[in-house]
Amino acid sequence: MRLSIIAVLPLALAAPVVEPAPLLEARGSQTIAGKYIVKLKDSATIGIMEATAKVANTDHVYSEVMKGFSATLNKEELERLRRDPDVEFIEQDAAISINAITKQAGATWGLTRISHRQRGSTTYDYDTTAGQGACVYVIDTGVEDTHPEFEGRAKQIKTFVSGTRDGHGHGTHCSGTIGSKTWGVAKKVSIFGVFVAVAAGNDNRDAANTSPASEPSVCTVGATDSADRRSTFSNYGAALDIFAPGTGITSTWIGGGSNPISGTSMATPHIAGLGAYLLALGGTSAGALCARIQTLSTKNVITNVPAGTKNYLAFNNAT
Repeated sequence: MRLSIIAVLPLALAAPVVEPAPLLEARGSQTIAGKYIVKLKDSATIGIMEATAKVANTDHVYSEVMKGFSATLNKEELERLRRDPDVEFIEQDAAISINAITKQAGATWGLTRISHRQRGSTTYDYDTTAGQGACVYVIDTGVEDTHPEFEGRAKQIKTFVSGTRDGHGHGTHCSGTIGSKTWGVAKKVSIFGVFVAVAAGNDNRDAANTSPASEPSVCTVGATDSADRRSTFSNYGAALDIFAPGTGITSTWIGGGSNPISGTSMATPHIAGLGAYLLALGGTSAGALCARIQTLSTKNVITNVPAGTKNYLAFNNAT
């Protein structure tokens, strides 16, 4: 009996149980029965992607922004794909609809830029859901939650230093770009003073050499100016996922006022706000936000972008 156990043991070790890939359901959406989006791991080759897609009733193959495909799957096919080691996650497809578009006249250039394919507009166009129901946690210098621009939707919930005030202004500025009534991307979002979007850095160098920008699990954001140029300070490189406005961005400031400042830290809250905006619209899970933002982005309009850097400019798909 002992010999039999020893003989079987190597077989058990050679065939470890594969944890099924997560099955995600889009928030606030009308899911479509039997329809799924399969996201493959970044390590999957084109050959693996094509081979995996062949085993399903594939509707569309995605190869540019992400590796994966949409397909019509029965229960058995779904479970088989969940156990495929090259599958990162599967999300049930869903129907979404635009409710109504609001146009904010005289909006700051950053807001106008992310709501139009072409630069030069003076309105910020956005769906009236405006991030309602979504929450953003801002890890920064704090947030002046009494600022009238937040309309009671911001709350300072944790501090790791003495005092509870934002004594610097940086956190309040970022929070304002995310969700203030005048300068915010998602004007109805709740703000707490953790969507893992991080700044690429302001050193004009490869973001792969900085942290946390080089962390592959976060959405790394570079900055642009009002002429669609990469901001002179913005880091770049393969680690960067998306660009957003970051030069001369006006937002909330401590003391109840506003202040225009620049940095990839100003670009990042545009993406955090856009993430909340898309979550509120439905059809996208939190884990798939960065890929969704890349898919919607305006491609190849930014100048001064070094080779090997994604030329993707954030866009909210409202126009």
